[in-house]
Amino acid sequence: MAGPGPGSGLTKAQLRSRVKDQATFAEDDAVVDQWVNEKHKQLVTQSGWSTAIVTIGNTVAAQAAYDLDPNIADLAKLRVGSAPYRQVGLDQIWDLQNADSILTGFGGGVFAPSYKADGTQQVTIFPTPDTSGVAITALASLTPADLGDVSGDSEYPVAPEDLHEAIADGAIALGFRLRSENAPEAAEFENRFQAAIELLRRRKNSRVGTGAVQIQIRGVHFT
Repeated sequence: MAGPGPGSGLTKAQLRSRVKDQATFAEDDAVVDQWVNEKHKQLVTQSGWSTAIVTIGNTVAAQAAYDLDPNIADLAKLRVGSAPYRQVGLDQIWDLQNADSILTGFGGGVFAPSYKADGTQQVTIFPTPDTSGVAITALASLTPADLGDVSGDSEYPVAPEDLHEAIADGAIALGFRLRSENAPEAAEFENRFQAAIELLRRRKNSRVGTGAVQIQIRGVHFT
């Protein structure tokens, strides 16, 4: 997970003050804190800034779908044991399960985001495991935790310090939209917030190198 060190940038309390001072919102502190938390999470998850290797669980024979921790926002890569799995659509998983298509040209398997009827997020893998106890791990984008209690005097976002103001911009835009649907006042603040998401996404991607690198994948580019 990447971000500023402890004690860097704007605390939640300072972000709340930015929001209320710039837009003269009269809402309770707890309400503004909800806006700040929502936009903090959106900035971090949509940019993919907070990424970590996580363990989803172990395979269960004849079980294809596995529950995901609620703080997982997205899965970039997945492995079952040491075998890499690539992402496909859930409809393609269904076709494979129904033998309407076959998996070729890849040594591991495939995975797709899925959901239970109650909305619990899962990941479905193919081939369906025939043995139990094999670790399922993934490179995942994580949703940051809420920024603490209402006082928030020492709670800092996990986003880089120079983008903390963008969280306040996003919260202001959200507040304006809740006051009046499609309020024109929201546009300028929302545009700055969306620009910050894109900036953070580019910054996150740049950490792996300064330019494009072609990667050869076994089973795709070579055997």
